[in-house]
Amino acid sequence: MAEIDKRHAHAGTAVRTDVAVDEGLRAYMLRVYNYMALGVAGTAAVTLAELELHELHAPASAFVHYRWYLETRPGGYLEADALFGTAECLRSLGRPDEEREVLRTLLKTH
Repeated sequence: MAEIDKRHAHAGTAVRTDVAVDEGLRAYMLRVYNYMALGVAGTAAVTLAELELHELHAPASAFVHYRWYLETRPGGYLEADALFGTAECLRSLGRPDEEREVLRTLLKTH
């Protein structure tokens, strides 16, 4: 996978093996891909919640997806959308006190 240029290795110094480089690169790339996958999953959750709330008229199901995003990605790029969507769900579910609290949080953080 990775090739090492051994021309610059000095006598008496340890030279990393191809296997060590491959393992390190693999571990790093797995962290990168997992981070990216979580971002895609978060975007999908908010998009699904929007669809459920506005098109399918299922606020309880949308509420679950918004809350999942807010719990797994605090401060994420879609936090304001998820908070506002949560407030809309709570309004549809007839929970005005919780809706008001979510809107306060939204105004305070954004």
